[in-house]
Amino acid sequence: PEVLLLECSTCHASSASRMPTPQALDAYYGNYYDCASAADHAQAEGRVTIGDAARMGAHLASCLGSTRAKTSLRILDFGGGDGMLAVLAAENFMKVNPTLREVAVTVVDYNTQMHQPANPVITVSGSTKLTELGDSTYDFVIASAILEHIPDCAGLLRDLLTRVASGGSFYL
Repeated sequence: PEVLLLECSTCHASSASRMPTPQALDAYYGNYYDCASAADHAQAEGRVTIGDAARMGAHLASCLGSTRAKTSLRILDFGGGDGMLAVLAAENFMKVNPTLREVAVTVVDYNTQMHQPANPVITVSGSTKLTELGDSTYDFVIASAILEHIPDCAGLLRDLLTRVASGGSFYL
């Protein structure tokens, strides 16, 4: 069907005239990250929709608050692709807090190939559905450039907010 993209001339917020069905989203994103070969996967790793991933990782770390009193962190990156941006944020956390001994990044995305950080203190795991995580809570929840693709945005926001641990932060 025809989809019209709309932009506010004042604030430049954008919207679409219709949202895809959950079935259309599953069909599109379910194969989005498929790679025919190992070479294709190597080329696709780290594919992000932002021009300067390192800058975004530093920005996320600065927005998500202080980690100085922590020795471990749990980060949830909803719609995070291969998790590279959350890993970059974790690396920035570690620069300002040398007492961090463990950073666990959980990515919820159709992508099943996760970015492998060079630092062994940072671990990355993936899930394709938020419901697979049970009632887990996280110090930092990231939902960057994803909510505009979700038909039931209000329901998802409620679910993500319940996953923010006491004293945690939410970036969207």
